[in-house]
Amino acid sequence: MEGLFEWLAPALAPVRDVVVTLLVGVLVALAVKGLRRLGLDVEVKQEQQLGALARQAVLYVEEIAAQQLKKQMRTWSPDEKLARAMQVVQDKLPKADAGDVRRAVHAALPDVNAGATVVVNAVVTPAARPPYGI
Repeated sequence: MEGLFEWLAPALAPVRDVVVTLLVGVLVALAVKGLRRLGLDVEVKQEQQLGALARQAVLYVEEIAAQQLKKQMRTWSPDEKLARAMQVVQDKLPKADAGDVRRAVHAALPDVNAGATVVVNAVVTPAARPPYGI
């Protein structure tokens, strides 16, 4: 029996090498897929966290601006509110990209009934349109 293995070993060496190469390739592919999936999950969680913080920041800034108006009769410009909301988010997530923070804050505005979307929706409501057929 040992003679058979000694005789087959040189013939099976290339097959063994191919099988090992294929197994390594499959393992690497699975590892890459797992890491990508993990990376995507992390990115989704970061986006969700950024969005939640942006909504909280917009609500916070709106409240502070309302208090300023009530106490000092001073209104904040939209740019001041945006800058303050972005600063609030940046303070909580210092590694976040400024462009991503800006986009998240803008995206949060309609969720909290703030920004230009609210004005446009107030102007163009179904009640403001004439009934069909008239």
